Amino acid sequence: MEENNPTPAQEQSQTSSVSFPQSKKKSGAAKYVFFLIIILILGGWGWFLFGKQSENETIDEVTPTPFVNEEPSPSPEPEIDRSGIKIQVLNGTGLEKAATTLKETLTALGYEEIEAGNASRKDYKVTSVTFASDLSEAVKDDIEKTLDGIYEEVDTDEAEIKDFDIKIITGYPKGHTPTPTVTKTPVKSPTPTTATSSATVSPTKTPTPTP
Repeated sequence: MEENNPTPAQEQSQTSSVSFPQSKKKSGAAKYVFFLIIILILGGWGWFLFGKQSENETIDEVTPTPFVNEEPSPSPEPEIDRSGIKIQVLNGTGLEKAATTLKETLTALGYEEIEAGNASRKDYKVTSVTFASDLSEAVKDDIEKTLDGIYEEVDTDEAEIKDFDIKIITGYPKGHTPTPTVTKTPVKSPTPTTATSSATVSPTKTPTPTP
């Protein structure tokens, strides 16, 4: 029998038919790798952008300032020049040393020119204070505050005062209980009456006395 040997053309045809699918398979794998690389690149880029945006949002967040309730500090009291203020203090109640005691209190505060005496009346219940119209408000407030701490009631006024800046007539101090005034009712003296009677003397009868 004769053996059928393949011709060169058949060998070339068989070689071509076998190698073509291998080339197609390699091309598909390359595409898969290419798409995988693209996906990884896009994923990494997206992750980078997302992280950057989150970082910016974190930085942009405003931290709230804690509220602190601060109490207002008291205003400093104005300085008062008390040395040149002329004050007249008059005892208006008749209580012993009422004017002298107030003078000592005002002297301790720094007032130097103070004159004490007695008022023309002794029935003042309310302390009366008269300020000169050109006197500073700081001095007025200082005097009123001092007197309000001593006396039951204080009445203030403004007027022209001769030789003084402040005139004070003392009233009842705090805690003072006025002594009740006893009013005496006049007693009427009885008017003596003179009785005149005439008796008839009888030589035979003796007069009888009235019971």
